[in-house]
Amino acid sequence: MLATSHPRSVVVAMTTAATSLRARVRAAASRLGLLGVSPSLHPFRNNAFLNSSTERLKLGLARSLNDGTIEGTERTERFLQLSTIVCAVLSQQHHETTVRLQESYSRHDPSVDSGVASHPSQAEAALLCETLHHSLLSAGFQLTSREEEDRALQGHFGDDQIFHVPVHMSWDELDGSLVDRKRGGFDAYAMEESLGRAVRRPEWARKMLLYHRGTGMVEKRGYFFVAKLEELILRHAKALSVRTLQMCHRLVQPVVVRWRWLETAARVKVMQHPLAVHAGLAPPIPANDAVSGTLSKMKDGGSYLTGLAAIPLDLRTLLEKTTLRAPTHEYVLLMYRHADSEYEAHSNAQHIALGLYRNVPQTDLELILPHMQVRMPDLQRSQFAAMGAVGLWAAYPLLAERALTYTGLVTLYTVTALAVRTAVRWRAAKQLYQQLLLSYQYRNRTGSSVGALLCATRLSEEEQTKQALLMLHALIQARESALSHTVRVVPGRRGGGSSTAVDGGQGGFKGGGGEAR
Repeated sequence: MLATSHPRSVVVAMTTAATSLRARVRAAASRLGLLGVSPSLHPFRNNAFLNSSTERLKLGLARSLNDGTIEGTERTERFLQLSTIVCAVLSQQHHETTVRLQESYSRHDPSVDSGVASHPSQAEAALLCETLHHSLLSAGFQLTSREEEDRALQGHFGDDQIFHVPVHMSWDELDGSLVDRKRGGFDAYAMEESLGRAVRRPEWARKMLLYHRGTGMVEKRGYFFVAKLEELILRHAKALSVRTLQMCHRLVQPVVVRWRWLETAARVKVMQHPLAVHAGLAPPIPANDAVSGTLSKMKDGGSYLTGLAAIPLDLRTLLEKTTLRAPTHEYVLLMYRHADSEYEAHSNAQHIALGLYRNVPQTDLELILPHMQVRMPDLQRSQFAAMGAVGLWAAYPLLAERALTYTGLVTLYTVTALAVRTAVRWRAAKQLYQQLLLSYQYRNRTGSSVGALLCATRLSEEEQTKQALLMLHALIQARESALSHTVRVVPGRRGGGSSTAVDGGQGGFKGGGGEAR
């Protein structure tokens, strides 16, 4: 009735409330030191505000609290004020933590020559590794498991030039004292297991620590003629082997059934003997079908790691462009120690090397490991073995102190020429592939060891700030929900009195003005 009969009074009341709210906001901004900020730099009006995921989350949570009413606007302003204070406190704390980590890591940085007198001890290195481990976990990083290692070792996604380059790791170039507890190192997997968060230990955990954070998707487009041809041949070979095993299984099935029937009948006859019954012997457990298990394993196997298993391959798709996709890790961080500290770390035997990579395919974790070397393909290794066997056979008369025949001389010359040609071509190809591998590593790498440390601390600050904003939003919502169930005072009907209403769920007690309803 008030809104219908006195619209001007409603407008005046709303204007007064808005003016009062504006004054309160200006007072709060003055206390926070934000009064002199230009309107163009206001968080809701600045485009740079939206560049940070933390600020986008703050904006979304603030908008969710504003339902268009004055109370909603007050909740939004209260949330923005509190979130600004929380973000400032967390930023200050993480700044102090980052400064301490930088000071501690400066003595373990392999790129800094700090002098022999200032080299740290193994206990200090282990303590720093533990601190970095907790910081990485708070930033959302996870330790690499054995399953992820197996996926990375079976195939590579890479790029167009190193799609199928075989590589191997020179583990002797790394020092395992960094992660060996017996030698005073920090064992992250043992710590996680003691805390009830056990992770299957990969093989490379004996030399280094590898963390990953976030997931994504990467794709590449090209013809990939050789890779698709290999995949097509592999599929046909697997299908042929499966059909062969199935045919053999059908041929021997009657014999196997007959043999099992005779064996079961003989065992039942033995089990019916009184001595066997008295001894309590159990009937035999039927054996599993080994052929069926082999077939299921061969059917389940695929080249998921190369990205070609998800596309149909035939003569038409073999000659056209194909788009391959693979899941990625948003961030990958390596923590390791070089064995040759004199050359790699300025004679600092307790150094800690860090490497941070972005958007790494999950099948390419092996490609970014340090001291990764290109290996000769299996086909060329087989060719060298065959040529060596033929050359040894042709040169056998020389070893037996006999005269070489014309055929043996021609064979020995041909095999030697082919071996030298293959070796020279492989040496040139190895240099090219090694350069491509290093280029692929540094293209995905983010800065130096200090840059990796700073990025990890920044991600930790971002993750904890997001959690604090979500908790603050939940607390404000819980406070408003609690206030909605408090005692309200409403105008009474008789005698100009008043009545109180207490929310009590489905029912309630109301009284006032000498009347209870």
